[in-house]
Amino acid sequence: MQGILNKNSSQATEKKKIEIMGMPLLAFLGVATVILGAAVRGYLPSGI
Repeated sequence: MQGILNKNSSQATEKKKIEIMGMPLLAFLGVATVILGAAVRGYLPSGI
């Protein structure tokens, strides 16, 4: 009985971990995209 409970709880923990890690990853990608876009715009001549 204890083994079944542990297996279920560890699966739920893994799923939560992935969700928690996924959020900052999306935020980081969004921020990185904005920073890269600003940097590219800053380096390119204004005519482009």
